[in-house]
Amino acid sequence: MELQRHHSPIYPEEPAEEKDEYDDYEFDSDEEACTAPGSGACSLPAAPRKEKRPAIFPNPMYEDLHTNIPHTLMRYSDLGFTADGKGKGTHEDCEIFPSRQVVQEYLLQYARDVRHLVRFSTQVTDVSLQTPPPETQEANSGQQSLIRDKWTVRSTNLLTDASHTETYDAVVVASGHYSAPYIPSAAPEISAFAAAHPGVISHSKTYRTASAFAGKRVMVVGSGPSGLDIASQISAVCASPLIISARSAIPEDTAAHLGVGDKVRVVGPITHFLVDEKGG
Repeated sequence: MELQRHHSPIYPEEPAEEKDEYDDYEFDSDEEACTAPGSGACSLPAAPRKEKRPAIFPNPMYEDLHTNIPHTLMRYSDLGFTADGKGKGTHEDCEIFPSRQVVQEYLLQYARDVRHLVRFSTQVTDVSLQTPPPETQEANSGQQSLIRDKWTVRSTNLLTDASHTETYDAVVVASGHYSAPYIPSAAPEISAFAAAHPGVISHSKTYRTASAFAGKRVMVVGSGPSGLDIASQISAVCASPLIISARSAIPEDTAAHLGVGDKVRVVGPITHFLVDEKGG
Protein backbone atom coordinates (compact mmCIF):
# COMPACT_ATOMS: atom_id res chain seq x y z
CA MET A 1 0.00 0.00 0.00
CA GLU A 2 2.53 2.91 0.28
CA LEU A 3 4.17 5.13 -2.23
CA GLN A 4 6.67 7.46 -0.62
CA ARG A 5 9.97 8.04 -2.36
CA HIS A 6 12.02 8.70 0.74
CA HIS A 7 11.93 8.40 4.49
CA SER A 8 12.13 11.87 6.05
CA PRO A 9 11.50 13.22 9.54
CA ILE A 10 8.63 15.60 10.20
CA TYR A 11 9.66 18.82 11.93
CA PRO A 12 6.92 20.45 14.04
CA GLU A 13 6.46 24.16 13.58
CA GLU A 14 8.40 26.21 16.08
CA PRO A 15 6.38 28.58 18.29
CA ALA A 16 6.54 32.26 17.48
CA GLU A 17 9.60 33.93 18.94
CA GLU A 18 8.84 35.61 22.22
CA LYS A 19 9.10 39.37 22.31
CA ASP A 20 12.11 40.84 24.08
CA GLU A 21 10.80 42.20 27.36
CA TYR A 22 13.14 45.21 27.04
CA ASP A 23 12.05 46.25 23.53
CA ASP A 24 9.68 48.95 24.76
CA TYR A 25 11.39 49.67 28.06
CA GLU A 26 13.02 53.07 28.62
CA PHE A 27 16.09 52.75 30.84
CA ASP A 28 16.87 55.50 33.35
CA SER A 29 20.58 55.40 32.60
CA ASP A 30 23.18 53.83 30.35
CA GLU A 31 24.41 51.81 33.32
CA GLU A 32 20.98 50.24 33.78
CA ALA A 33 20.78 49.37 30.08
CA CYS A 34 24.22 47.75 30.16
CA THR A 35 23.31 45.52 33.08
CA ALA A 36 19.97 44.32 31.69
CA PRO A 37 19.80 40.53 31.23
CA GLY A 38 20.86 39.58 27.72
CA SER A 39 23.03 42.62 27.06
CA GLY A 40 26.73 42.32 26.31
CA ALA A 41 27.78 43.81 29.66
CA CYS A 42 25.03 42.13 31.66
CA SER A 43 25.89 41.11 35.20
CA LEU A 44 23.01 38.60 35.19
CA PRO A 45 22.96 35.42 33.08
CA ALA A 46 20.96 35.60 29.88
CA ALA A 47 17.84 33.45 29.65
CA PRO A 48 18.71 29.93 28.45
CA ARG A 49 18.09 29.21 24.79
CA LYS A 50 14.95 27.21 24.25
CA GLU A 51 15.34 23.75 22.81
CA LYS A 52 13.93 23.03 19.39
CA ARG A 53 11.01 20.68 19.15
CA PRO A 54 12.14 17.13 18.38
CA ALA A 55 11.62 15.75 14.89
CA ILE A 56 8.97 13.09 14.42
CA PHE A 57 9.98 9.98 12.49
CA PRO A 58 6.97 8.13 11.01
CA ASN A 59 6.69 4.57 12.25
CA PRO A 60 4.53 1.61 11.17
CA MET A 61 2.78 1.10 14.52
CA TYR A 62 -0.94 1.04 13.76
CA GLU A 63 -3.70 1.16 16.36
CA ASP A 64 -4.68 -2.50 16.52
CA LEU A 65 -1.21 -4.00 16.03
CA HIS A 66 -0.35 -7.25 17.82
CA THR A 67 2.79 -9.35 17.64
CA ASN A 68 2.86 -12.33 15.29
CA ILE A 69 5.26 -14.19 17.59
CA PRO A 70 4.22 -15.56 21.01
CA HIS A 71 5.53 -13.48 23.90
CA THR A 72 7.11 -16.61 25.38
CA LEU A 73 9.56 -16.54 22.45
CA MET A 74 9.99 -12.75 22.37
CA ARG A 75 10.84 -12.33 26.05
CA TYR A 76 14.30 -11.81 27.48
CA SER A 77 15.49 -14.70 29.64
CA ASP A 78 15.37 -12.71 32.89
CA LEU A 79 11.97 -11.05 32.46
CA GLY A 80 8.63 -12.30 31.18
CA PHE A 81 5.57 -10.42 29.91
CA THR A 82 2.57 -9.37 31.96
CA ALA A 83 -0.70 -7.89 30.76
CA ASP A 84 0.10 -4.37 31.95
CA GLY A 85 3.86 -4.61 31.47
CA LYS A 86 4.41 -3.45 35.05
CA GLY A 87 4.58 -6.75 36.89
CA LYS A 88 7.51 -9.07 37.49
CA GLY A 89 7.20 -11.16 34.36
CA THR A 90 4.93 -13.95 35.50
CA HIS A 91 3.03 -14.28 32.17
CA GLU A 92 -0.23 -13.95 34.11
CA ASP A 93 -3.20 -12.62 32.13
CA CYS A 94 -1.04 -11.77 29.10
CA GLU A 95 -2.36 -12.60 25.63
CA ILE A 96 -0.19 -15.06 23.73
CA PHE A 97 0.20 -12.38 21.02
CA PRO A 98 0.42 -9.13 23.03
CA SER A 99 -0.51 -5.71 21.71
CA ARG A 100 2.03 -3.07 20.76
CA GLN A 101 1.25 -1.18 23.99
CA VAL A 102 2.18 -4.20 26.12
CA VAL A 103 5.41 -4.71 24.16
CA GLN A 104 6.36 -1.04 24.60
CA GLU A 105 5.70 -1.21 28.34
CA TYR A 106 7.76 -4.39 28.54
CA LEU A 107 10.76 -2.76 26.83
CA LEU A 108 10.51 0.32 29.05
CA GLN A 109 10.42 -1.88 32.12
CA TYR A 110 13.37 -3.98 30.99
CA ALA A 111 15.45 -0.85 30.29
CA ARG A 112 14.55 0.95 33.51
CA ASP A 113 18.03 0.51 35.05
CA VAL A 114 19.86 1.98 32.04
CA ARG A 115 17.24 4.44 30.80
CA HIS A 116 19.26 7.36 32.19
CA LEU A 117 22.10 6.43 29.82
CA VAL A 118 19.92 6.52 26.70
CA ARG A 119 19.96 9.69 24.62
CA PHE A 120 17.18 10.52 22.20
CA SER A 121 17.09 13.15 19.41
CA THR A 122 20.82 12.62 18.89
CA GLN A 123 22.53 12.14 15.53
CA VAL A 124 25.80 10.26 15.29
CA THR A 125 27.90 12.16 12.76
CA ASP A 126 31.12 10.16 12.83
CA VAL A 127 32.54 6.93 14.26
CA SER A 128 36.28 6.35 13.92
CA LEU A 129 38.70 3.77 15.27
CA GLN A 130 41.72 4.84 17.27
CA THR A 131 44.61 2.38 17.17
CA PRO A 132 47.81 2.47 19.23
CA PRO A 133 50.74 4.19 17.46
CA PRO A 134 53.28 1.87 15.72
CA GLU A 135 55.96 2.40 18.35
CA THR A 136 53.54 1.31 21.09
CA GLN A 137 52.54 -1.78 19.12
CA GLU A 138 56.21 -2.74 18.61
CA ALA A 139 56.97 -2.26 22.29
CA ASN A 140 54.16 -4.60 23.22
CA SER A 141 54.80 -7.23 20.55
CA GLY A 142 55.25 -10.73 21.88
CA GLN A 143 53.24 -10.05 24.99
CA GLN A 144 49.63 -9.37 25.76
CA SER A 145 49.02 -5.70 25.06
CA LEU A 146 47.45 -3.63 27.78
CA ILE A 147 46.41 -1.02 25.21
CA ARG A 148 43.09 -1.71 23.50
CA ASP A 149 41.53 -0.10 20.45
CA LYS A 150 39.25 2.80 21.22
CA TRP A 151 36.37 4.31 19.27
CA THR A 152 35.78 8.03 18.89
CA VAL A 153 32.10 8.90 18.48
CA ARG A 154 30.96 12.36 17.44
CA SER A 155 27.31 13.27 17.87
CA THR A 156 24.98 16.26 17.71
CA ASN A 157 21.97 16.96 19.89
CA LEU A 158 19.22 17.80 17.38
CA LEU A 159 17.35 19.92 19.94
CA THR A 160 20.22 22.18 21.01
CA ASP A 161 22.73 21.70 18.14
CA ALA A 162 25.37 20.96 20.79
CA SER A 163 28.15 18.63 19.58
CA HIS A 164 29.90 15.98 21.65
CA THR A 165 33.01 13.86 21.12
CA GLU A 166 33.35 10.77 23.30
CA THR A 167 35.57 7.68 23.43
CA TYR A 168 34.29 4.14 23.93
CA ASP A 169 35.77 0.64 24.12
CA ALA A 170 33.22 -0.78 21.69
CA VAL A 171 30.49 0.34 19.29
CA VAL A 172 27.35 -1.52 18.26
CA VAL A 173 25.52 -0.33 15.12
CA ALA A 174 21.83 -1.32 15.17
CA SER A 175 20.18 0.89 12.58
CA GLY A 176 17.23 -1.32 11.68
CA HIS A 177 16.09 -2.16 8.16
CA TYR A 178 13.15 -1.88 5.79
CA SER A 179 12.40 1.59 7.14
CA ALA A 180 11.99 3.31 3.77
CA PRO A 181 8.75 2.63 1.84
CA TYR A 182 9.07 0.66 -1.39
CA ILE A 183 7.37 1.50 -4.68
CA PRO A 184 6.70 -1.52 -6.93
CA SER A 185 8.73 -1.19 -10.13
CA ALA A 186 6.57 -3.58 -12.19
CA ALA A 187 4.00 -0.87 -12.87
CA PRO A 188 5.69 2.53 -13.38
CA GLU A 189 2.29 4.14 -13.95
CA ILE A 190 1.69 3.85 -10.19
CA SER A 191 4.40 6.40 -9.41
CA ALA A 192 2.94 8.92 -11.86
CA PHE A 193 -0.55 8.41 -10.46
CA ALA A 194 0.66 8.81 -6.88
CA ALA A 195 2.43 12.06 -7.77
CA ALA A 196 -0.71 13.41 -9.45
CA HIS A 197 -3.07 12.25 -6.69
CA PRO A 198 -1.28 12.45 -3.32
CA GLY A 199 -2.86 10.38 -0.58
CA VAL A 200 -4.93 8.08 -2.81
CA ILE A 201 -2.24 5.40 -2.66
CA SER A 202 -0.68 4.89 0.75
CA HIS A 203 1.85 2.58 2.35
CA SER A 204 1.27 0.26 5.27
CA LYS A 205 3.69 2.45 7.22
CA THR A 206 1.12 5.25 7.28
CA TYR A 207 -1.82 2.97 8.13
CA ARG A 208 -3.39 3.62 11.53
CA THR A 209 -7.05 2.49 11.57
CA ALA A 210 -9.45 0.74 9.17
CA SER A 211 -12.09 3.44 9.56
CA ALA A 212 -10.31 5.61 6.97
CA PHE A 213 -11.24 3.00 4.31
CA ALA A 214 -14.90 2.54 5.23
CA GLY A 215 -17.05 2.00 2.11
CA LYS A 216 -14.09 2.37 -0.29
CA ARG A 217 -12.76 -0.05 -2.89
CA VAL A 218 -9.36 -1.17 -1.65
CA MET A 219 -6.45 -3.16 -3.05
CA VAL A 220 -3.63 -4.31 -0.77
CA VAL A 221 -0.34 -5.05 -2.53
CA GLY A 222 1.66 -7.76 -0.79
CA SER A 223 0.79 -10.80 1.29
CA GLY A 224 3.36 -10.53 4.06
CA PRO A 225 2.36 -10.51 7.75
CA SER A 226 1.61 -6.77 7.82
CA GLY A 227 -0.28 -6.80 4.51
CA LEU A 228 -2.52 -9.68 5.53
CA ASP A 229 -3.16 -8.26 8.99
CA ILE A 230 -4.13 -4.88 7.57
CA ALA A 231 -6.24 -6.53 4.85
CA SER A 232 -8.12 -8.44 7.54
CA GLN A 233 -8.94 -5.21 9.37
CA ILE A 234 -9.88 -3.15 6.30
CA SER A 235 -12.00 -5.89 4.72
CA ALA A 236 -14.43 -5.61 7.63
CA VAL A 237 -15.38 -2.03 6.67
CA CYS A 238 -14.49 -1.46 2.98
CA ALA A 239 -16.55 -2.22 -0.11
CA SER A 240 -16.41 -5.92 -0.99
CA PRO A 241 -14.35 -7.51 -2.23
CA LEU A 242 -11.04 -6.22 -0.92
CA ILE A 243 -8.39 -7.28 -3.46
CA ILE A 244 -4.99 -8.63 -2.44
CA SER A 245 -2.23 -8.61 -5.06
CA ALA A 246 0.16 -11.43 -4.15
CA ARG A 247 3.14 -13.04 -5.85
CA SER A 248 2.55 -16.40 -4.18
CA ALA A 249 -0.43 -18.36 -2.93
CA ILE A 250 -1.85 -17.56 0.51
CA PRO A 251 -2.00 -20.56 2.89
CA GLU A 252 -5.45 -22.12 3.13
CA ASP A 253 -5.90 -21.46 6.85
CA THR A 254 -4.94 -17.78 6.36
CA ALA A 255 -7.25 -17.49 3.35
CA ALA A 256 -10.14 -18.92 5.40
CA HIS A 257 -9.43 -16.44 8.20
CA LEU A 258 -9.40 -13.53 5.73
CA GLY A 259 -12.62 -14.61 4.06
CA VAL A 260 -11.12 -15.22 0.62
CA GLY A 261 -13.89 -15.97 -1.86
CA ASP A 262 -16.40 -13.85 0.03
CA LYS A 263 -15.20 -10.43 1.15
CA VAL A 264 -11.61 -10.86 -0.07
CA ARG A 265 -10.27 -11.70 -3.55
CA VAL A 266 -6.64 -12.70 -4.27
CA VAL A 267 -5.03 -11.85 -7.64
CA GLY A 268 -1.49 -12.01 -9.03
CA PRO A 269 1.14 -9.26 -9.23
CA ILE A 270 0.26 -5.93 -10.85
CA THR A 271 1.61 -5.63 -14.38
CA HIS A 272 -0.15 -2.45 -15.52
CA PHE A 273 -1.87 0.35 -13.63
CA LEU A 274 -4.60 1.64 -15.95
CA VAL A 275 -5.90 4.97 -14.65
CA ASP A 276 -8.52 5.60 -17.35
CA GLU A 277 -9.93 2.07 -17.52
CA LYS A 278 -11.85 -0.22 -15.19
CA GLY A 279 -11.30 -3.95 -15.05
CA GLY A 280 -13.49 -6.73 -13.82
